Amino acid sequence: MKGYAGDSERITVIGQSAGAAHLASAIFLGLLKKSNVFLEGVILLGGPLRYDLRQERRKKNMFLYRNTNSEEVLKKMAVAFFCNGNLEDIDLDKFVIVLGEYDSEEIARSNIIFVEEYLKKLKRLPVLEVLEGENHISYFLRIGLEGDRLGKSILEFVGN
Repeated sequence: MKGYAGDSERITVIGQSAGAAHLASAIFLGLLKKSNVFLEGVILLGGPLRYDLRQERRKKNMFLYRNTNSEEVLKKMAVAFFCNGNLEDIDLDKFVIVLGEYDSEEIARSNIIFVEEYLKKLKRLPVLEVLEGENHISYFLRIGLEGDRLGKSILEFVGN
């Protein structure tokens, strides 16, 4: 990369909330690899990796967002892309999921479903960190400020 410092061979990406869901989808669909972007590590912060369509409001929103009126929408979420993707194209050696203790139940459950699928497919767990006393955005907004725990963890992760 011209004009920027860093090592383009050691890219770690971070996504928070919807950004984490979109990042995970792009990775599991192989979109980054198709663009010749190879990742050193992935950090997903409180990503809704699968939605609970039993909630009428969520179901309506997801149908609108995905332009469908069918529960096929579940096949267009990060967990489904992971389950159906070609994992040979994905280097998941450095993969971290971070949740706040007070993340919504829907987000927490979607990440637990993802962890279960990860274990089934890879026969090991991703790194999963739950930040005590934090909500969906508090830990993310605190990066670089007093009491920041996440920023230090990210630096350690990237430095390894």
